[in-house]
Amino acid sequence: MSLRPWLILMSYLCFFQINSNSFAKEFHNSENALNATEEWQAPNDVINSYPYYFSGFDEENRPILVCEFGKWDLRRFFDEGRDVNILHKYVDQALDRFVSGPPKELYPEGNAADGTVLIADLDGFNIRQVASAECFRLILGIASKFSKLEKHLAYGFFINLNYLAERTYEVARPLLGSLVERVEVYGTNSAKWIPKLLRALPADQLPPWYGGPKKHFSPVVVYG
Repeated sequence: MSLRPWLILMSYLCFFQINSNSFAKEFHNSENALNATEEWQAPNDVINSYPYYFSGFDEENRPILVCEFGKWDLRRFFDEGRDVNILHKYVDQALDRFVSGPPKELYPEGNAADGTVLIADLDGFNIRQVASAECFRLILGIASKFSKLEKHLAYGFFINLNYLAERTYEVARPLLGSLVERVEVYGTNSAKWIPKLLRALPADQLPPWYGGPKKHFSPVVVYG
């Protein structure tokens, strides 16, 4: 790969990091935005391209939301000239579901503790997603939306952060607010983060690629 894309990327990272406070104000939507999207139906190609799911529950019956964000090809929306507001609304709906959890009939018997567990997987995150200023702004906008989960996140894990994802996380960190205090961040070495997941979460509530049993795995509910 030529050096030029990386130089462009680093200039973006520096610019957005220096101006993170102004972008935080720009991207911070109102609380009401999280309560108006449950009945909205996203286009089928969006649902299929940007999935997320509840894998199961922790020992306190908190739902575990998994988002394999590194595989979300956000750049495609700009390349195809699509309305980016669709993606914003799709993320708002996902955050609604994070707050409300899966349908109540899917919970295990017994009372559930407050909050939701988050696993954000950045595996596959690459330079194509951030080599466009527009797409990079969208990523920061999504990060800002996640700050709305401060009161609802019990604890979480950001995993599979390569060098590029780590740099992007550092830029987005101010936009995440106090959410970062309840999130553990790990690189691409699964030998380090799988034991952490298994200490915090029941193995049978996780798919095999996160340390779950080596057998057929069925999430509680899949969106996408």
